[in-house]
Amino acid sequence: MVFSLREGKRLDIVTHTWADADGYIGILKLKRQGADKIPGVENAKTVFWGGELDHFPKENVVFVDIRPNGVKADPKNKVFVFDHHPHSEWLGETSSSLIDKFLGLSDDKNLELTQWADRGDFKTGGDSTNIANVSKHMHLCYSDEEILDWFGMTVEAHFGTPERLDPEDLQKGWSFFSTIVENLLAKHKAASKSKAIFERWLQRGEKTLEDRMGIAYRTAANLAFFGPKKTEEWLLMGLQSIEESQRTFWKAEKDFERAEKILVGNRVIVIGESSNPKFNQFCRSTIAKEKMPRPLNAKEDPIVVQFQSENRGFQIFPNRSRFKLHDIAGALRVEILRARREWIPPDWRELKKDGSLSGTEPLYYHKGDFEVIMWGSLTTPAVRPMDISRELVRKIVLISADTGYFPDECKRSDECLQERCPFYPWRLGRCAWKRKQNRNSLFKN
Repeated sequence: MVFSLREGKRLDIVTHTWADADGYIGILKLKRQGADKIPGVENAKTVFWGGELDHFPKENVVFVDIRPNGVKADPKNKVFVFDHHPHSEWLGETSSSLIDKFLGLSDDKNLELTQWADRGDFKTGGDSTNIANVSKHMHLCYSDEEILDWFGMTVEAHFGTPERLDPEDLQKGWSFFSTIVENLLAKHKAASKSKAIFERWLQRGEKTLEDRMGIAYRTAANLAFFGPKKTEEWLLMGLQSIEESQRTFWKAEKDFERAEKILVGNRVIVIGESSNPKFNQFCRSTIAKEKMPRPLNAKEDPIVVQFQSENRGFQIFPNRSRFKLHDIAGALRVEILRARREWIPPDWRELKKDGSLSGTEPLYYHKGDFEVIMWGSLTTPAVRPMDISRELVRKIVLISADTGYFPDECKRSDECLQERCPFYPWRLGRCAWKRKQNRNSLFKN
């Protein structure tokens, strides 16, 4: 959709496109329970932002799970911000938990929803039945508005049913759920790309009902609250999205085949162009690992650099390679500032900080357990084109990942070459370590 905010004094809620469980849950909490603190929020229009505008209104807007550059909370003028990025500043928080605190929500029902948001952001793991994970597939088939309605049904049934469904409702829910899944498998037969996923769900049986955030339990709750027709529509939205997601995953194989697979030291790096949202996931698959420069076991992944078509940006994923991206982030920021003829902070900590650095937007560095560097993303696709070359990005990644590499001139010198070294401005961690070792050696002598 084209991003637009309404004129006048009515309120808008703004979140990012390709929203996630935290954003949807936060929006629904505000609409359901926020009117006393933010009058008009119950009727607010929800706008899904993809990075199209550089400025925002100075009043009558609520930001959820996003804080565009330059935006500051100003309750006096009805500007509210519920965003937990960067996570280093809001440790242990989600946008939903910030909304809980603002609205004073502390009952079990609301706290459970916030736990869902937390799991969706940080702890989903490999549980494919988790509705936060299911909703991620839905963006391939449905609009943000449709997925918000899907979550709206989920939340409505959550509040409208008992704390724990009785055994009869759970049994009805499982029977309904398994029948719909079996019918879908029978319809697609061998052509189903998600056949193995759905069969695993059925093999787990009624144990899947033990997770209140799982799609089987939510089916039971929806069935008890809405009845079979609306519940079947709700469930099929999720199931068909998983089917489409698997088709998209296998389409990424062609882009992977064309990509570079490079061995740097002991690290494998995949560098390729792809607009496929499953490219990174495919690069971590068993079939991809078999085609790497060296074998990768189930517990290690390649570093993936995914360039978007038409020079619209890139993403860098370390996955489970146990490689931190701070050196890459710092070097990229230096080169962006150079290209824009902007001042470069001398403090390496500023260059490598979590989140955004002024003057280097839209580059974003997300630290933590699941690191990523992004110049645009699924959630902010409409960013300015890259003003540094792909080849420079590639060079920075390869040099930063090869932590044992030093230029020949550096190897022959006991002192840091500083500005005479092309890598000195990047503030690489290994260079600081070598300077310290040299100082210690001189001190001992």
